[in-house]
Amino acid sequence: MGGYLAVALLCAQSAKKRYLESDRELWFAAYIVLIVLGINCKLQVERELILSLREVASAQGWYGQRRTFQWLALGMLLWLGVLSARYVIVRLAWHGRIALNVGVAIAGLTGLVTLFGLRAVSLHHTDQILGTRIGGISAGRGLEILGLLLLALGALSTRSTVLAEWPKGRPHV
Repeated sequence: MGGYLAVALLCAQSAKKRYLESDRELWFAAYIVLIVLGINCKLQVERELILSLREVASAQGWYGQRRTFQWLALGMLLWLGVLSARYVIVRLAWHGRIALNVGVAIAGLTGLVTLFGLRAVSLHHTDQILGTRIGGISAGRGLEILGLLLLALGALSTRSTVLAEWPKGRPHV
């Protein structure tokens, strides 16, 4: 939870930057999402929710059809990824540039939300992949750390008044 809180505070500081008016909503949303994910990390709310839903599904007799709901949830996660990519592409097409820190932060935030969703959907195959140990750490935990690092890097780079832009060569406005 400490990592989530630390990065959430960095995002909150980024939301306060006066020269970043157009990205304020992104940083504020990242702050809120990280607080929620941090609380979930500590209390394991999604695990309790999954166990409760399994009990309800078993009691009501639709546990056998749960795969339909799981695949629907995976489709929604895919849609989230598409919307995030669309946001970056539209900003590139509309403005001809996007601050590198914004692209990095969107990638990190999308990754963390998708990872949360994959854990919550709890398909056996995704659970198995996320539980695979690589160098003493599970793949899921490694992806979680990567998402937090991307958000932290994006937030820390807002401290500079000259932001790196992609594609290069265009001034930041």
